[in-house]
Amino acid sequence: SLAYLTFRGAIRERTFHVLFLLALFLFFVTPFLTAVAPRQGIQVALDFIMSTVSFIGLILVVFFGSNLITKDIDNKTIYSMITKPISRSHYVFGRFLGMALVLFISSLLLTALGLISFYVSVKFFNQLGENPNWFLFGMNSLFSLEMLLLLVSVSFLISSVSTSSFLPL
Repeated sequence: SLAYLTFRGAIRERTFHVLFLLALFLFFVTPFLTAVAPRQGIQVALDFIMSTVSFIGLILVVFFGSNLITKDIDNKTIYSMITKPISRSHYVFGRFLGMALVLFISSLLLTALGLISFYVSVKFFNQLGENPNWFLFGMNSLFSLEMLLLLVSVSFLISSVSTSSFLPL
């Protein structure tokens, strides 16, 4: 239930909505960027899509993951959680699972939007280049998500032992 509350809290944030609008804008720009390099348009589109997903995920980690525990301490909502029959490790693990769910759903959604942008750029701008290796694209998405989860875990470690809200950031 704590992971679900973390997920819902992250979805309600205005910063989350602004990041998805930024991602939509970047995916809208992708077909026009591929028109600049017509011989390598497919590679440019895929690189830009993967970079956008990683960049938005990194910003999500920085804005949400690093301040999640310190925000609970500052707002004193952690006191109501600790008084419940839940251990401290379950609290941190629940918050981590919620943040992992946020990263998983957002990277899945961003990858799907990126692939739609890729097909639009290939369809309307007649890009040249080799056919992409979709297995490598999927593995890149998976390892990008793993990288983001590792960053969240390090920021949780630092935020659980620090008293400053800027140190985990």
